[in-house]
Amino acid sequence: MDAAIFLTIYILFILITVAIEIYILANNKLKYLRLSYRPIKAICDDLSKDVSLPCSKIISNELNRFYNEYIQETPQLKKFYSNVVVWLDAVIFRIDLGDKRASILTPHVQSLKQARDLLAEENPFNKCEKYQQGILHDIEKIKTSDNEIIVQNIINRTYEEFLRMSSDIKKNNRLNIVSIAIGIIGVFVSIFMAIIQI
Repeated sequence: MDAAIFLTIYILFILITVAIEIYILANNKLKYLRLSYRPIKAICDDLSKDVSLPCSKIISNELNRFYNEYIQETPQLKKFYSNVVVWLDAVIFRIDLGDKRASILTPHVQSLKQARDLLAEENPFNKCEKYQQGILHDIEKIKTSDNEIIVQNIINRTYEEFLRMSSDIKKNNRLNIVSIAIGIIGVFVSIFMAIIQI
């Protein structure tokens, strides 16, 4: 086989594998948000009709219920939006950003922000994983008037450490995927070279 043809095939192969790698590592979480805009609008429209209800509390309950149903149907959502507060923050950010698809929620943005704030109050450690939230809530239970400052400092430091640890885990997962992809590329290149030398 001619060296120029080999080099061309080799470069094309590397480009294809890099494109596949980028696709695998791509942050395609927007599709999960886009699917939720219309249901959120329907929830807000239905609840805003009944003026007698304390709207933000009921909207927060309904959005929480919808989020739980959504992650049951689409478990990948939890990978990007670990809980309802993080998910609502992302939705509100898209509305504030002026996203064309999220603009259908613009009339309800204030209700969504109030619902998000209520949910954040109920889950003050919402950026952590579920088991980490449980640990922080347990630490919070040992708070008394005598040790309040010390316990709050422990909670704050533990919370920061949990966030750092979660971030490190995500980085390691990405690096593992890259390492596996490089290993697979190496195997294919070795097989390709062996075939050419035959």
